[in-house]
Amino acid sequence: CQTASVPFHSAQGDGVTGRQEAFQPSPPPVDKFDWIQLKSGEWLKGEIDGMRDGNLEFESDELDDLVLDMDDIIEIRSAGEVTILVEGREAFTGKLLMKDGKIQLVPAGKPAMVFDRSQMLALVPGLAKNGQNWTGKVSFGATLRSGNTDQTDLTSYVFARRDTAATRWDTKYNGAYSEVRGTTTTNNQRIDSRFDWYLTQRLFVTPLNLTWFRDPFQNIEYRLTAAAYLGYDIISESKMSWEVSAGPAYQASKAQSSQPGAEDTDDTAAFVLGTNYEWDITGDVEFDLSYTITVPVPKTEDYNHHLQAMFSVDLIGSLELDISFIWDRINNPLTQADGTTPKKDDYGTVIGIGFDF
Repeated sequence: CQTASVPFHSAQGDGVTGRQEAFQPSPPPVDKFDWIQLKSGEWLKGEIDGMRDGNLEFESDELDDLVLDMDDIIEIRSAGEVTILVEGREAFTGKLLMKDGKIQLVPAGKPAMVFDRSQMLALVPGLAKNGQNWTGKVSFGATLRSGNTDQTDLTSYVFARRDTAATRWDTKYNGAYSEVRGTTTTNNQRIDSRFDWYLTQRLFVTPLNLTWFRDPFQNIEYRLTAAAYLGYDIISESKMSWEVSAGPAYQASKAQSSQPGAEDTDDTAAFVLGTNYEWDITGDVEFDLSYTITVPVPKTEDYNHHLQAMFSVDLIGSLELDISFIWDRINNPLTQADGTTPKKDDYGTVIGIGFDF
């Protein structure tokens, strides 16, 4: 992000006190960049990534990614077309000028539209049909040992988010595999995908959340959970966010093995409670926490939960050092065919190198 170049003109003193007359910076040029002006009067040049919950995401060459409180911004000028969501859940597209408490949107070849600034709920760059933001992360960790100990440890984490003015689609994948002297000791995978539709700036509904999990060492061939939520953003600030959601679900699972006469499949209704917390501790360190508990109905004692806490430290450019702690619990694991019962809790610490996009 760069400040606009402003020519400085010497002002003449008043001849008595020697005080200088005030001067005003020139407005930014019309070019390929988006421009924003802060309360301090500074102009910043870069690219608008989107706005939701009163926070504007802005990317610049000099200052990298910024998250700015809309209350600190007095003017916005977009170089290209953007799509905004206004009160009433209507979306409009055009070049944006926000100034003096008003928003002027100029669609290509059409008359300008004017809204009060308070009416804008969200913003994404692009046209209404394809106006969307894709963001995400890919993280990998590996340990390879040979000699006295032949060991292979592989971990992977993939996260992708698609934002539009009114919706959000998150998909996550977690996988871990370990092998010692040719024997597999860890092999689990989790895929979670959810679609959120915002009803207001903070209230959202999740028509569908699908979670698939597999871990033979927890005696789970597969466990599929389909849920619908009602959620709310409790905290939505530039450096911190916290949301909670809850709703009914359906869970289908199959055991890797079971004792003679015991059912190895289970289909049940359930209730799901989840929360996500994000905190930018410093400019280079982020903390993300997600937790979900699924409680079958009426067998509430068969609940299971998943927790993941991740610290991300910026290294160079988009590269990050990721340190994660994962806790999976099955409160009532099924006894296997050989008579052994898996432990209720599985813990994991994962260190990997991540790439943001």
